[in-house]
Amino acid sequence: VEIVGPQEYPDILLYSYFGSDHLFSNARKRLYFTGENDVPDFNLCDYAISFHHLEFGHRHLRLPLYVLYPCFDILRHGERPKNSFNKKFCSFVVSNGFCSDPHRDEFFHKLSEYKCIDSGGRHLNNIGGSVEDKHAFLQNYKFNLCFENSAVDGYTTEKLCDALAAGTLPIYWGNPRVGLDFPKDTFIDVSSFKSDSEAIEY
Repeated sequence: VEIVGPQEYPDILLYSYFGSDHLFSNARKRLYFTGENDVPDFNLCDYAISFHHLEFGHRHLRLPLYVLYPCFDILRHGERPKNSFNKKFCSFVVSNGFCSDPHRDEFFHKLSEYKCIDSGGRHLNNIGGSVEDKHAFLQNYKFNLCFENSAVDGYTTEKLCDALAAGTLPIYWGNPRVGLDFPKDTFIDVSSFKSDSEAIEY
């Protein structure tokens, strides 16, 4: 395999969500990979790897980003610790609050009225700085508030997987078909309740 630039007539061009060099390449085949909530445009690529449940012959592979994270190996090998309710209440780790569905922040504030949530990411941080080891941080809590940036079919990131691997009970919102990836009895799905208040009461 020889790695070349996009302008050097590659046999296969690999590109992603960011940038536009792929538009000017003379590659024979184009492979699009995304870890973002972005539907592949098969007018621009020959093949794609994404979160989405797409039926496009042999041209698409659904590969959720969480399978590339250490949390997936922990779950795959059955090494998940058991949850203990002798822990702190709830954690929240989000670094990017930009362009996310406002429901995530709204639920965080509503649940915080019941009991304080320790926010260890850059977004809404209330513990004095970002955590260095997310897995170790999550293990200290009964619950983890893990909302996706958006609720889109197939879009399940590492957030739910991280919580399950840490032995904390995920409070999840996002992918409407998340039950195809993870058993529904392993997390609390906020979207299955009539309202946020009902989910919080539960």
